[in-house]
Amino acid sequence: MPWANGKGVTVELAKAERNGRLLWRLSMATVAEDGPFSVFDGIERNLTVLDGPGFRLVGEGVDLECAPLVPVAFGGDVPVRAVTPGAFSVSLAMSLAGKGRFFDQPLASSSACTG
Repeated sequence: MPWANGKGVTVELAKAERNGRLLWRLSMATVAEDGPFSVFDGIERNLTVLDGPGFRLVGEGVDLECAPLVPVAFGGDVPVRAVTPGAFSVSLAMSLAGKGRFFDQPLASSSACTG
């Protein structure tokens, strides 16, 4: 599905809904240039860069480094924009309805994820 800002595409891998409302979604996207992320009220987001150098998510009071193989959690209701180093990155994202479901702590070191 194309992004609302026209600067990328998300591939939806799986999702669950109840009564027309999103419960969770697993997706992949390529972040190729600077630009805003869509706002999703009531949705917690967690993404992990799988390929590429990563990028930063910045907004009012927000500055998150999205480094390769390090999960990053943020509220979907917070306006953020990607700031790239001029190269594309591919990310895997999990979105969940509700608040406070994710931790923005690495789950494993990068070396543990490669074996």
